[in-house]
Formats: sequence, structure tokens, C-alpha cells
Amino acid sequence: MEGTPAYSPKPIFYFRVTFGDKGDAAFQEITGLSGEDDMIEYHEVEHPLFPAIQFNPAPEFMYVKLKKGICRNRTLMGHLLHSYSSSSAKPDMVTIQLLDDTDKPRFTWTLKNALVVRFSDIDFENGTDEVEIDELELRHEGVSRNK
Repeated sequence: MEGTPAYSPKPIFYFRVTFGDKGDAAFQEITGLSGEDDMIEYHEVEHPLFPAIQFNPAPEFMYVKLKKGICRNRTLMGHLLHSYSSSSAKPDMVTIQLLDDTDKPRFTWTLKNALVVRFSDIDFENGTDEVEIDELELRHEGVSRNK
């Protein structure tokens, strides 16, 4: 399509994003991979012998934006579109890996209970299985960085 940016060749670093067991896609930019751990401290009795109780409040939804992507899996693309448009879609465990020029993972993050909340500029290439995704936004209930 004319005016659509080409996403090949791959940059030195790129992200591989795996959506549960549905497949993966490659993205050049990802924002929102930070997380917060808000602990609430509760004093049942204000006395030194009774320590404060700490607990996590109800989870807040956080958002991750995936930009400049290529998806070569039509089944995954169908799953993402269904997840976006259906109120009965089940959340996925999403794994994000930062890969170097040898496709070796350098960093890995996991998003808990992720759902697609926004698409922007999807281009289905005629005659190929490639789908270009300008931007995809996911809502999730927590991010953890794996080693």
C-alpha cells in the first residue's frame, strides 16, 4: 500500500510478542512496560506489639502500546480482532521479549490477563500472510520482568 511505512529489514533490536498459545508478532517499539507495587499498610491496633498488616489493593489496569508491528500469523490476527471486538474474549498471558540481531532474547516481560483495547492502522498485505500493525494497545493487570 502506498504511503505505508515498510518494517523490513529488521532493526538491530526488536520485540517478539507472544499471545498465549495463539502465536507471536514482531514490533519495533513498546511503551508502558513499567509497573507499580502499591502496598497499603493497615494498623488494626496502634500499639508497638501489634505490627502493621501490609497488603496489595485490588489490581489497577495498566496499558502497554505496541507500535510498528508485523504479524505473519492470520490465526493470531483473527484472535486479536476477536479479542478487541468481543465482550466475551478471554484475557491472554502475553510474553514480550527484546531480541538482539541474532534473535537471542535479552530481556523478557510477562503481562498478566492482557486484552486488546485499541487498534490503529492495520494493513492486510495482498497475496501474503503479513499484516502490518501501526499500533496495538493492551490492557493488563500487571507486568513482571523475568530473567
